[in-house]
Amino acid sequence: MITFGAVQSNHARQTAAACARLGLHCELILSQRVRYGAADYETGGNVLLDRLCGARLNIVATAAVATTLERLRKTLEGEGRHTYVIPAGGSNVTGALGYVRCAAELIEQARVAGFTPAAIVHATSSGGTQAGLIAGLARLHAAVPVIGINTYDTDHAAQHNHIRDLTNAVLERLALPHIDSAHVHIEHGFLGEDYGLPTAAMAEAVRLTASTEGLLLDPVYSGKGMAGLIGLIRAGRWHSAEQVIFLHTGGTPALPLYGADLAATG
Repeated sequence: MITFGAVQSNHARQTAAACARLGLHCELILSQRVRYGAADYETGGNVLLDRLCGARLNIVATAAVATTLERLRKTLEGEGRHTYVIPAGGSNVTGALGYVRCAAELIEQARVAGFTPAAIVHATSSGGTQAGLIAGLARLHAAVPVIGINTYDTDHAAQHNHIRDLTNAVLERLALPHIDSAHVHIEHGFLGEDYGLPTAAMAEAVRLTASTEGLLLDPVYSGKGMAGLIGLIRAGRWHSAEQVIFLHTGGTPALPLYGADLAATG
């Protein structure tokens, strides 16, 4: 198995764990995309867990990802191995189908609890989560907006178009009609300077959810996602009687790496 991500990729760590469980050789190509200066950024957090799970790490400059993949495939196939490549974040049709099932679980749990969600809010990056949720809700004929908080891309149009196209590819797999761009809702105001770089709003959200709910968010995805939800609530997006679901997509192993930034604004 070969997959990609930034150095502290949650997807890469989960792939490494799955490969360990199944006895598969795992190669991780981790790009130095995040300009963050923590001393143990390339050794702690998810990287430590990757190594504990037995994955082989290839930490490279972003520009070297494609050539590293080509080299690895040639080497592994030369050793008689059959390689399977998973895209960054697992964000293709196959990966997004997991969130089609997630949408069904959310709607069923909301039904049992006795409410219809006014929205589902989550951190959006490579697109698999949002595409799967939108497609899953369309499959159920559930008119619930999915609001992605951009945590990844400074090219807003490219991210929007990618998620629209991936959603339509998932809908094709499900034999459902396509959506248009108006069905993809992304809030771009909470990314900050760039992917993986801390913001004051993220730090506030992480501290708030930990201190009031005992709920740990991560600094890259769910922390900025919750900052977005808090910001939208404060802006009056929903009234107090409405029920909004926040989808926590994980990532807490990277949290200690950002301790100085979380403490500095506390």
